Amino acid sequence: CDTETGHFLVLATGWDKQGWINSILFHARLVNGQVVIEEDNFEEGLASALISAGIPAEHIITGLDYQLMQ
Repeated sequence: CDTETGHFLVLATGWDKQGWINSILFHARLVNGQVVIEEDNFEEGLASALISAGIPAEHIITGLDYQLMQ
C-alpha cells in the first residue's frame, strides 16, 4: 500500500511442487475520491467486498471504465 500515490496491491505467493507462484489478488487506486479497480482476482469480487464494507457503489469503478472517462 502506498498512501502517497493511492495504490493498494495484495499479492499471493506460494509453492506448487515445481516452483514459486506469484499472483496479484487485487490492485486498486484511489483517484479523486473514487476506488479504481485495476485488477480483481477475488472470488466474490473486490467491488462486492468494498460495498459490504460500506463504500458506495457509485464510488467504485474499473480501470477500463476510468480510462474511457479520460
